[in-house]
Amino acid sequence: MAYMNPKCFNALLTYVNTNTDKVHIVSSDTTDYAQITNVSLGSANKPTLTASDITGQNGRQLTFQNFTIPVTKDGTATHIVFVDDGNKDVILSQEFALPRVVQNTATITIVSEDIEIAVIE
Repeated sequence: MAYMNPKCFNALLTYVNTNTDKVHIVSSDTTDYAQITNVSLGSANKPTLTASDITGQNGRQLTFQNFTIPVTKDGTATHIVFVDDGNKDVILSQEFALPRVVQNTATITIVSEDIEIAVIE
């Protein structure tokens, strides 16, 4: 059986919440901050993030409420990436359930979503 102490999950979520200052929609997944400018289709300040337990699992979920991102390039958004602009660091990335076609000068509404962080057995 796999296990992780809840304090580890809490520390991880605190890190995400404390260090994320921007969110990008991107045309391909990246963990390299230097690539963000190449794949970003738009960005916004970090939305409000809340953390909670995942019912029946050893883990936590990070939830954000609906927010909008101004689109700066045409393309297909496949992921949302949370970054620390000040330290030029990618914090986490989440794939959209379905890719979203976006057009420059429009806005995209990111609908409330949960990002789960759990021990998988």
